[in-house]
Amino acid sequence: MVDAWAGDHVVHAEVRAGHATLARIGARQLAAVLDHAAADAAVQGVSLAWTYEFDGAAGVDAACHVVGAALHELPQALRAVGLSGDESGPERYERQFRQAASAGLTLVPHAGTFPGTANQLDVALHHGAVRIGHATSAAWEPDALRRLADCQVTVEVSPTSEALIGAAPGSRRHPLEVFLAVGVPVAVCADDPALFCTTLTNEYLVAAERCGLSAETLRALARGAARAALLDDSRRTHILDEIERLGVSENSEQAE
Repeated sequence: MVDAWAGDHVVHAEVRAGHATLARIGARQLAAVLDHAAADAAVQGVSLAWTYEFDGAAGVDAACHVVGAALHELPQALRAVGLSGDESGPERYERQFRQAASAGLTLVPHAGTFPGTANQLDVALHHGAVRIGHATSAAWEPDALRRLADCQVTVEVSPTSEALIGAAPGSRRHPLEVFLAVGVPVAVCADDPALFCTTLTNEYLVAAERCGLSAETLRALARGAARAALLDDSRRTHILDEIERLGVSENSEQAE
């Protein structure tokens, strides 16, 4: 994965490890592997942050296992706890969310992916989510959209996967356009690149083509992603400076 990211000019990646991986490998061994991967990535100029996440379909016991590993056998670059898969009933995991937050871990759940599930966004926000995966249902529910805009929580938008799973039907205006129009912060992401056969560069290209975004808008999205990333301030500043440098270079070439 790191080799692929470096070849795709990715400078920061945040990767999720789930309950099944923890159960198969074991928390201590997984932490050692992830630490080794982060060190290798740094050599190639890629900073890594890990998220331990649980699938809502696996139940509370699985969530306890994941959060327990995050609290007691954590890799050095572990930054967050997330929820994916079956997003229904996130209120069942209030205890696990609170435990993770008390240990300084960030909450980055998927929520409100499909039409009619915007209530999940309220639960995620109530528990202190700082980013929300997909949240595409809000694009068609004005009250939910307004709440996202008001609270300025960043939404992770993954154009390829959202189209393939039916969360962003081609017959409708893309949620990314809706979010940008009302000021919801957005980070373009590659959701499970191996499964959906995509890259981060491809996700930006799909977003540009589907939504008619300009180069400057894409740079603004990159800046927003850097601001929302789980990074220390010095690394964030370096990435933001690099985005600006590349933008100036591109504008100079166009002027010539």
